[in-house]
Amino acid sequence: MKMTTGSGCYAISCGLCAASDFRFYTQVSCQLERDTAAYAVCRFLSKNKTLCRALVLDSYRMRTAEKRSGRRPVQRCLTVPAPLLDLPGSWAQICLRIAPEGVTVTGVSLLEAYPAARKKRGKTSCSDG
Repeated sequence: MKMTTGSGCYAISCGLCAASDFRFYTQVSCQLERDTAAYAVCRFLSKNKTLCRALVLDSYRMRTAEKRSGRRPVQRCLTVPAPLLDLPGSWAQICLRIAPEGVTVTGVSLLEAYPAARKKRGKTSCSDG
């Protein structure tokens, strides 16, 4: 999949895909396959204009960074209402890897209640529940 923001000669884009080791965790009963959940997350990210713009710009800044340290991939974790992704449950916690090549969805957790922030070295953890 591809994410694009802007239009005309000002359009910038980056790739969007699910990781080969995509993690799918659920607290709610559902009969979804990993591939279905991965597609739902990718479609949501590509269609949500605000998130799409932020993720594409992050990837673009990495591509154009002069210092090598500015090109290092970063991990992000988003929590969104699961119905926005057409997935069961109340909340979906999405883990992403943003790199100069594009955005990779590394996992999604479908939760019954809003997740409490887990601390790991001063950062919020994106690990499975």
